[in-house]
Amino acid sequence: MAGLKTIGVLGGMGPAATAAFQQRIIDLTDAKDDVDHVPLLVDMNPQIPSRITAIMEDTESPAQTLARMAKGLEASGAQALVMPCNTAHFYAQTIERAVEIPLLNMLTLSAAKLRQDIGTATIGLLASPLTDDVGIFRDAFAPFDLQVTFPKDADHVLSIIRKIKSGGLAGDMGWQLTELGQELQDKGARALLIGCSEFSLLQDQLRANLPVFDTVDILAAAAIRYSGAQSRV
Repeated sequence: MAGLKTIGVLGGMGPAATAAFQQRIIDLTDAKDDVDHVPLLVDMNPQIPSRITAIMEDTESPAQTLARMAKGLEASGAQALVMPCNTAHFYAQTIERAVEIPLLNMLTLSAAKLRQDIGTATIGLLASPLTDDVGIFRDAFAPFDLQVTFPKDADHVLSIIRKIKSGGLAGDMGWQLTELGQELQDKGARALLIGCSEFSLLQDQLRANLPVFDTVDILAAAAIRYSGAQSRV
């Protein structure tokens, strides 16, 4: 399909999550040949300063690195940006100020999707507890009349994320995620949102009695639509 727009990916947070995001775009694109797929420019930079330690321990901020990556992608021909890391959206405004092209914000996109499909409700977040600490989901969801709730044991959630980042998906991680989802259902959630791209790697292992959404899937679908390619969803 000629004339598709190029999407720039701020990647490396973490590498496996970025690769999985690229695969989601491929899987969700209704393509008959190579030319029907979304043109991507991917800056896979695992050296971005840690969002976790920057927020928790006031270490080096990733903001300037992300802004520099965004400028580089724009200069290389990207016509919109995506960032398949939820926590890094704490720095979304810095990125937006650095470039002239739009950043497709996965949190805002997810809020719109949930409001459309679920209505006004409480959403259970399977996400980094840091996103609760800084309120980025709460702030993004409030204009859509959506409430959010997180698992009680933040340290446990963070430990699972760190294990996945260290290269492990074995063991009972899927069951642990399922237990967290049940906790959120018990707290009154009407839907679950996977709001951590590491948890997206466990999506097929999550068992839930509630509708389950994934910010990575929502962002991938938005990137396909913006590019002008045909989406399967």
